Amino acid sequence: MNPQEQLATFITQSRAVGKGDELIRQELIAAGWQEEAVTSAFSAPLSPVPPPMSSQATVEYAGFWHRVAASVADGILLSLISLIFVIPLVILEFLGIFPSEAIPSILFMFINIGLAFAYYPYMEAKKGQTFGKQFIGIKVIKDETGQLLSFGRSCGRFLSKLLSALPLGIGFIMAGFTKKKQALHDLIVGAVVVKTPRVNKYRTILTIILGLFGPMLFFIFIVPFLIALMFGAALSGFSSGMEFDEVPFEEFSDTSSFNESFEEAAPVSLTTEELDGFITSTTIGAIIDIDPGTVAGGYTLAGPAIVTWDNVWNDEIILYIPAFQGIAFSDYVTVDILEVFDNTGTNVYVPGEDSGLYTDIYWLTYDVDGVSIDIEEASWDFGSLESIEPMQQVRGTVRFNVPLESGEIYERSFDFNLERQATQ
Repeated sequence: MNPQEQLATFITQSRAVGKGDELIRQELIAAGWQEEAVTSAFSAPLSPVPPPMSSQATVEYAGFWHRVAASVADGILLSLISLIFVIPLVILEFLGIFPSEAIPSILFMFINIGLAFAYYPYMEAKKGQTFGKQFIGIKVIKDETGQLLSFGRSCGRFLSKLLSALPLGIGFIMAGFTKKKQALHDLIVGAVVVKTPRVNKYRTILTIILGLFGPMLFFIFIVPFLIALMFGAALSGFSSGMEFDEVPFEEFSDTSSFNESFEEAAPVSLTTEELDGFITSTTIGAIIDIDPGTVAGGYTLAGPAIVTWDNVWNDEIILYIPAFQGIAFSDYVTVDILEVFDNTGTNVYVPGEDSGLYTDIYWLTYDVDGVSIDIEEASWDFGSLESIEPMQQVRGTVRFNVPLESGEIYERSFDFNLERQATQ
């Protein structure tokens, strides 16, 4: 029996059981028949006595592995789309633009959720197929009528996948054992996934293989590309002296400093007396009372600043500097590292030889007695040194060199000796 005869027989059988032409048309299109062929079959003479035929004979439900293959194909597509957003996030995070390291991960999570929610319900309501389902040759339709899902029901099916995932993805595995090969989220909204005439088992097999080995290929090819991209962006920023919203990221060799050429820094409209008041202020001490966890490993004062240990990375120290009258003093501060002692009491720092010291600056805001105080957090990484995990002591000097509009240079320096303390 050729396709036109199959259509004619199905139409006649459906009419015999009381179905209207519009419902029959929708069932045929949902099952994968081309609209032109369906229209032609309705206009052609139909046999008044068709051979016995079940209306369900033309519907073949998509099995578990067809659905897995479609999900893999959709996952690959959405991963490629998400790279458009991920690469800028990775570069910005590497350059220290975000005030918290958790922000890029949170943004990435919301981007992926938004992409998935916009993609699956819309495509399945509009065509019954995502691009992955279209590639494999399967389709989502209503169980009771064979029509396409409404957008609301499609959204419900997408959200119900959270239930299918709990526990241990049993709701998805159900598609391999239920009568109509329905997963839990299909049963919840009354949907079935059927094969179309374009179903292709070879595409299914190849897509599943790609899903198995795709992650390995990602780490072999994509991850090195991202690392190279980040490194190139960082080098570009260093060589051009770029600044991003007054959150600079700079690399230093022998002496770690914010700004090696103070003659290039903008003069400030402050007097010597005002700077003396700032240098001798105790504002930073209030931060210790508000957030003692930041200095749990030990700290020391260096003028208006605090030098402390990084609570996460054992090979970093942090300098907290308060802003003053809207001025970011990171532009006018250097930190000269003199000695770095490891847990054996050995000085492992050799000026002129060790490199890789860098500064990563973030802005923090604290409320001190109802007044918002802006604090700059700058960290130094000593990861290039050997035998310093964890570091036990760092000695150095914090220098303030502030050019004034009068042409003078305001200079003050503070030696510090930071020793690690046992945390509770």
